Amino acid sequence: MLDKNKVEFFFFNFFVKLCKVLGLGGTRRLAIVFSFIVFKFLAIRKKVVITNLKKAFPEKPGNEIKQIALSCYKNIFITFFELMYLPNMTDGKISGMIEVANPDLITDGVAEGKGLIFLTGHFGSWEIAALVPSTKFNLPMNLLVQPQRNPLVTKWLNSARSRNINNVMEAGLSVRKIYEVIKKGELVGIVGDQRGPREGVRVNFFGINTSLYPGAAAFALKTKCSVLASIVIRKPDYNYKVIFEKLSFENLPENFEEQIREVNQRFISFIEKYVRMYPEQYFWMHNLWKY
Repeated sequence: MLDKNKVEFFFFNFFVKLCKVLGLGGTRRLAIVFSFIVFKFLAIRKKVVITNLKKAFPEKPGNEIKQIALSCYKNIFITFFELMYLPNMTDGKISGMIEVANPDLITDGVAEGKGLIFLTGHFGSWEIAALVPSTKFNLPMNLLVQPQRNPLVTKWLNSARSRNINNVMEAGLSVRKIYEVIKKGELVGIVGDQRGPREGVRVNFFGINTSLYPGAAAFALKTKCSVLASIVIRKPDYNYKVIFEKLSFENLPENFEEQIREVNQRFISFIEKYVRMYPEQYFWMHNLWKY
C-alpha cells in the first residue's frame, strides 16, 4: 500500500526540483500560471476569499472584489513557490531583495538585552519576514511555526526556514522554550494573526469581532521584552520592503487579561493599516471570521 505522505512529498519535491531548473524568474511565472488555474477553474478556497473580502471591504463593488481575490491568489502562490526555490538562494541574494525601512528598531531592540519578539501577519511574504534578521543583520531567530499535516513536508520547510542559523520551534510544544530564549535575550518570530479559539482574545479587525491567540502578547508582558510588529510588502519588481513598528506598552489597563487584549489590538491595527493599503497581499484564504 502506498504511503500517502511519501506520495505527497514526491510531488512536492518534483516542484522543488522544477523551480531549481526554472530559476527564480521562471518560478514566479509558474506560480502566476498556477494561481490563475486554481482561481478560475479549481476555485479552491475561492468562496472563503470572496466572503472575507466582502466583509472587510463592504464598500467595494463586486468586480473589484474579484480582481483583488485573483491578485491574492497570485501573491500566495508566488510566496509558496519562492519558498520552494529558497534553498537555491544565498543569504546575499536574499538580503539584496530586502529593503528595511527602519533598521534602527532592530539594533536598538537587540541592544536592550531583554529579548525581542518579531510579530508579523500573513501578509506579503511572511516567509521572507522570517529571514530578515539573519540575512540583513546576521542575527539568529527562533521561529514559532505550525507543523504541516505531512511530516516530510514539515521537515523540508523547517530546513529551508532555518538556513543553518535560525531555530525552528513547533507551535503548541514550545511555551517553556519561548520563555527560555527570550530570557536569554534571543529573538523570537511569531505569525500572530491566526484565528484563535472561540474563547480566544477578542479584538477589532476591519470592524469585526475577531478571535486571536494570546501567546505573543502574554510572552512580552511577562518577560518585559520589546515587540516589533513587522510587515513585508512585495513590490512590483518582486523585491521587498520591510517595515517595523515598536508596539507601545504605554497606557495599558491594570488587568492582565485586558493588557493582553490591548497589545493584540495594537498589533492587529498595525496589520489592518497595511492590508487596507495592499489588500491583495493578505492571506484571505484563512477563515479568520469563522466565529
